[in-house]
Amino acid sequence: MNAELRFLTGEQLRLATAVLDVIIPPDGERPGAGGAGGAERLDAILAERPDVRRPVLDALRAIDIAAGPCGFLAHDPAARPDVLRTVEAAQPEAFTALVTQTYNAHYTCPKVRRALGFTPENPQPEGYTQARPFDPALLEGVRTRNRTWRRV
Repeated sequence: MNAELRFLTGEQLRLATAVLDVIIPPDGERPGAGGAGGAERLDAILAERPDVRRPVLDALRAIDIAAGPCGFLAHDPAARPDVLRTVEAAQPEAFTALVTQTYNAHYTCPKVRRALGFTPENPQPEGYTQARPFDPALLEGVRTRNRTWRRV
């Protein structure tokens, strides 16, 4: 697994997996964001998006520090949400960046989308085959307006 990492270290990946499972916990048969491979997708996002690296890494570091001397991974799982709330209050922008990228990583996963009832593949040619016919009356408002552009 670590050989495929593009940005995070192995330790950061383990931390992110645990944190993501707190942000989007398992629900019945659906795994949490960490268990569904969200940390690996977060690694890919961070490798491709330098603009979100610093806030996400700051949030992960703050979470690990807020958990105490043993770190977040050694922290009692029942108390982990409290650690996240502490960091959210102290560093709201960094925490929001982490949550946003958690959602991006989790809800773009084809396995998760299938579990939620979405078809992750392109809907054509199997889906949306009964498109309504085009109604030219929808353009009537545009046709009757005065010209709002100039010819060049």
